[in-house]
Amino acid sequence: TNSITCGVVSHSTRDVDSARSGTTYIQTDAGIAKGNSGGPLVNLDGEVVGINSMTVEPLPISFALPVDVAKEYLEKHLANPKKPVKSQEWSIGASYLTIGREYLQRHGPWQNLPGDFDSAILLVKVFPKGAAAQAGLSPGDVVTEINSQKVAHGADIVKTLQSGTPFLVKAYRRHGNQWTALTVNINPKASNSD
Repeated sequence: TNSITCGVVSHSTRDVDSARSGTTYIQTDAGIAKGNSGGPLVNLDGEVVGINSMTVEPLPISFALPVDVAKEYLEKHLANPKKPVKSQEWSIGASYLTIGREYLQRHGPWQNLPGDFDSAILLVKVFPKGAAAQAGLSPGDVVTEINSQKVAHGADIVKTLQSGTPFLVKAYRRHGNQWTALTVNINPKASNSD
């Protein structure tokens, strides 16, 4: 059985994660069911404009990798199929989204999030063998500081990763209606171990 959902593109260049440094995603409210990532995001003319990649639960937000980025990756791979295509040297081992405090306080489980910050990084996925998981971070954790500096954007993680050295992250984790503050040390080299 095939199905189709429709929605509105709310942002065409959203910075979502460190796994593809410099890559921006298409943000939409079209529903992507679990297990359906990899399917096409099409416009009203039936043209593929992206590849559905992830959804942020419980928010009605989904992301698609722009088709031009996918084509570039495919062209690099086809030019030299035996050489892996790497997008960056270091990784936090997580997908994330930059969200403003106002948005967090108006939606779902983040309404009573403590702390003094204007924006934060919401961890959407944490890959089991990645640096974030090894440091003890989990999906749903909200990062507010990197090396004792307030985060302004997901690009702060990318910039910090470039040194390849360990760094401190302050985050909040929800337990029922309560939040626990965490400070963890992330070693970006941990995500590169096979």
